[in-house]
Amino acid sequence: MAIYSVMVPRNETSSIAAADKTVLVADRFNLSAAFLGPFWLLYQRNWRGFLAWILFMTIGILVVLAGHLPLESIVWSLWAAALFIGLQANTLVEAALARQGYQLVDVVTGKTRAEAERIFFRRKLSSNGDRPATAFASAIYSGESIVGLFPFPEARP
Repeated sequence: MAIYSVMVPRNETSSIAAADKTVLVADRFNLSAAFLGPFWLLYQRNWRGFLAWILFMTIGILVVLAGHLPLESIVWSLWAAALFIGLQANTLVEAALARQGYQLVDVVTGKTRAEAERIFFRRKLSSNGDRPATAFASAIYSGESIVGLFPFPEARP
């Protein structure tokens, strides 16, 4: 089972038009981002990440050329950068969507992306908008007392 973050445009959280703009981002290792790191960053138009990768590699090469580290350290730094980009790729996609005005509205699990979409839209259509996560978030800001994930500690036997 994979975990997906569901993101929709901020101004269209309850309209039917938001369904067409809904984006599901998988929470897993991104193999293409790991193997094609800088090219993947460019394809995703993640200029900050690409510039950080260039800066990281430039500093590594300069340190090796200065004689402070062995040549093998470049290979290890490439592997470390690939691992980091592979692990954080989908988080970078979520951050880019947040900068574009999207917000996280749900987290769903499913064997495939299509199944996760079905679960999200079924849940969205069957509820009246007051989901437990929304109620929990509003309880935090309203000042109710909360113990762990349970908003009503006095209701426990």
